[in-house]
Amino acid sequence: MRQMKYIIKPEDEKTPGKTVADAMYPGTHSGLVSSWIGIGPRDILSKYKLGNLLSDKIQISVDTYAPGGYSTKHAHPERDQAYYIVNGKALVQVADEKGEANKGAMVLIPSKTSHAFSNAGKEPLTLLVISSCL
Repeated sequence: MRQMKYIIKPEDEKTPGKTVADAMYPGTHSGLVSSWIGIGPRDILSKYKLGNLLSDKIQISVDTYAPGGYSTKHAHPERDQAYYIVNGKALVQVADEKGEANKGAMVLIPSKTSHAFSNAGKEPLTLLVISSCL
């Protein structure tokens, strides 16, 4: 099936974006089972040979973490970020605020703000990650 310019369907091939997280933020993510960058900036998608939808303004990925998976405390100086919890349970810290985020919860992370999370459940944690490209 031909890759469309503006639409990705569930049956379309999903090119993996896990290598992007591993290369751009080494040692930051542990237990990352899969990451799929569905929409993203040309420089990232072309650098890692990802054939998904191009946008210079936003990046959207679906990331899944195994039980016990986590990200260490870090910040993104170049982008705002938001999580939507698709499945599972996360313990999240944004700046000095800590809390539990279950399925259906949203988390806002302004640029330059430290944040971390961990999979606090016994099942995979799946996040829809939306990032601005400043």
